[in-house]
Amino acid sequence: MEAKRLEMRRAAFLGFTLIEVLLALLLTMILLAGIYNLFGSQEKSQVLVDQVSEMNQNLRVAAATITRDMRMAGYHLEDARATSGTGGGSPINAIHIIDGGTNGPDTIEIMYGDTTVQTTIRDPMPSPSAELNVQAVCAPGASSQATECGPGGRRLCFCENDLIVITDGLNSSIFCVTQVQEAALKIQHNPGGGPCGAYNDPGGHGAFPGYGSGSMLMRLERKVYSINRTDPNHPVLTVSEGVGLAGAQPLVDYIEDLQVEADPSDCMDPVTSRCPDTTGTVRDSCQAYTLTITARTRKPLAGIGGIRRRTITEKVKIRNINCPA
Repeated sequence: MEAKRLEMRRAAFLGFTLIEVLLALLLTMILLAGIYNLFGSQEKSQVLVDQVSEMNQNLRVAAATITRDMRMAGYHLEDARATSGTGGGSPINAIHIIDGGTNGPDTIEIMYGDTTVQTTIRDPMPSPSAELNVQAVCAPGASSQATECGPGGRRLCFCENDLIVITDGLNSSIFCVTQVQEAALKIQHNPGGGPCGAYNDPGGHGAFPGYGSGSMLMRLERKVYSINRTDPNHPVLTVSEGVGLAGAQPLVDYIEDLQVEADPSDCMDPVTSRCPDTTGTVRDSCQAYTLTITARTRKPLAGIGGIRRRTITEKVKIRNINCPA
């Protein structure tokens, strides 16, 4: 009995055998490998969730922004069109679609009146003319035209290079402001080059309808949405506003495609070019459009399908554009 106790003490003193150590190491490696694989799987899942969430958010912002402006298109542009110096007095449509071709994204130009800054004219507009006598050049409560139009100003006054729409309830015209005389209550839209050159008729108002006293004047919102694919790995939805002095500005990242199709059943009128024919060659100022936007993930997702994409399609009814009687 004593010998057995001595043998057990001797075994305890000697420690683990080699087989026991190897078995412990093997079990530890298996456990660590399982933990590592679990961590890697969780990391990939989190990356996927984060990027898909970002993609969906980008898609929602892009769709909400464009559809909001589309629904405003034609506000205070009578019959959804306005005369302008552009194209020698050719009408400008409230919505204008530039087809990107088979594989390219479309571009959409949207116009509507902004009643934040509005006034009326005091005297009938002579023809030709490049000057308007108005009741006010600033919204009520605005400090001064120079302050409002300067850096950081709230732009609650008519400013140089603003696009303006004038309407009498029957006709609308668009021009670009070249000078505001606050003390004299005059707004000029002289012909010539520069950013206003495309909008101001060289003959003044020669091509415009005659607008009488009380005709309404307001700033025109003009927005052009397009896709910049210069970097194929980072496509961007851009927007250009007004006469485009600042150029196209990035709006939403990783928006890959934009397609706009007019509904040919709404307001198709070949005389006024209000909607497309069966070939889709005319797609301006229609009552309904189908907007399709495609977004992608920021980078390829290794092991889970690479680049992920999602497309959203919305039918947009234009509230300010009505079918001809």
